[in-house]
Amino acid sequence: MLIFATTACFICIYYFRYLALSSGPPDEPSSLTAEFVASYVIVVGFNCMWSNGSPQQIFLQLKSLSNNNEVDILYPIVYDDCYNSSNYAYFKNGIQPETDYEVSVWSTNDLGSSNTVKLTVKTPKIFKLEFSPKTITFNGNQAIINFTASEGQISSLSIQCCLEVTGTCDYTAYAKVDDTDRQVTCANLPTGDLYVFSLTAFGRNRQGSYYYLGIARVTLSRTEVIEPEGEFQATNNEEN
Repeated sequence: MLIFATTACFICIYYFRYLALSSGPPDEPSSLTAEFVASYVIVVGFNCMWSNGSPQQIFLQLKSLSNNNEVDILYPIVYDDCYNSSNYAYFKNGIQPETDYEVSVWSTNDLGSSNTVKLTVKTPKIFKLEFSPKTITFNGNQAIINFTASEGQISSLSIQCCLEVTGTCDYTAYAKVDDTDRQVTCANLPTGDLYVFSLTAFGRNRQGSYYYLGIARVTLSRTEVIEPEGEFQATNNEEN
């Protein structure tokens, strides 16, 4: 009889402990990190945690630290169970360069709200990718292009060297670009005279995904004589 009573008591204790754990607000999200930050976008990663038995919804808020105003708020889907799973969110509205922001993440269900997790991020200056006719050299069926890039690490670079009239192109992709190496080559130019050269730069986040950084274009003829004037200062560019 005593053994039965003791066993029943333990069962009651664990039962009420289960009810206490499974009948309340969800646990706060964890592992909030800045995955990619540019002058036009902020990408954050986070893990949602235990929902305590009721479907939870994750809220993400972006606030400017200069005036404490809300810039954007996101409402991802309602999760039945996403315990310790990785998630990503993209802030794209109202992002300004060289600005301090605070990202806040919290979870709610029909029983309440979790604590709020916060992260401070700062956006860089606008990325600039530049080159000019003075920085392009023809060598047979090749074109050697010198360029400058600022305010962002280039992870990959796409190059198009096209005939202006027909649109026939030579494509080259550099999977990895060294910060000190600012020279690329179009190795197989289509036969012709007037070309449109395009460089497109991409960054890469911690998970390996690529993001657009910027693009620059220059039109140049083989017969056009351009004398470099000292160290070049590229002026032709298109900002994102």
